Amino acid sequence: MPSHSRLAPLWRANGSRSLVGAVLLEIDPTAVGNESLNTVPSRGYIRRVRVDVTAGTAINTIQFELRQSTGGTGFDVVASQALAAEPLDVLYDPPRFYSVTETASGQGRLFMAVAVDNAALDHTVQVRLDIENAG
Repeated sequence: MPSHSRLAPLWRANGSRSLVGAVLLEIDPTAVGNESLNTVPSRGYIRRVRVDVTAGTAINTIQFELRQSTGGTGFDVVASQALAAEPLDVLYDPPRFYSVTETASGQGRLFMAVAVDNAALDHTVQVRLDIENAG
């Protein structure tokens, strides 16, 4: 396993989801373009996850799951956070390893599901992942 005491080049992956309520909904991994959840290294380490509600009715908490496959459960969940005060900013030390199928473009795809503590489907959630490429 590589040493994480050095600062390795990081990838940044972004995503967003509207119509979020109290049930975990996956973010479309292709929704944001070149720096999306659809263009991550096929093997990497999750260093930081940030989640922010940018629109919608009043909420107090937010939750997420970071998945290696769509609808993933169990071992396919790389990282998660139960309902906690938003905005979330989770730094993983040690970082969380993931491995996904490489696409034709040589990249991988991660899936993030988000939910808030309010059933109204009027929330927009932004996410950002900082990833270290594991080669």
